[in-house]
Amino acid sequence: MIRIRPFAIADALSIDPRPIYPKDVKELYVKESVFGRSFTLYESNDLKVLACVTLCFLRPGLAGINMLCDNSFVRQKKEFIYVLRESIKYYMEELKLKRVQATIRADFPGAEKWIKIVGFEKEGVMKSYGPEGEDHFLFAKVVV
Repeated sequence: MIRIRPFAIADALSIDPRPIYPKDVKELYVKESVFGRSFTLYESNDLKVLACVTLCFLRPGLAGINMLCDNSFVRQKKEFIYVLRESIKYYMEELKLKRVQATIRADFPGAEKWIKIVGFEKEGVMKSYGPEGEDHFLFAKVVV
């Protein structure tokens, strides 16, 4: 069963990142986690960290979401997506957010599929946005 807990730096450092991430992703994530509200998703029976999530405040009512996933999270996709969707919903209400936005690498089709399931809508393409010049898609979840 997947559970949620407050984020700790050790959670991010314990992650075996997916190969698609840049080499310094853990250090970048830890630096960015101070700009918002962070939480960790973990497997309850073995305490394995599956992902760390930060809602980075951009302005009142608006946050960007950053997520660092362990390579093993794909084994738990269905439950992982459910817990993530409910966690985002909870934090949007608690923090009075009207919009949460995310970027997904354009060359990572699996991420596009699950972010739509989580409730985000595709808004456009961000050319050469990534740290290595790769294109990203912009997605947002908006409270109407």
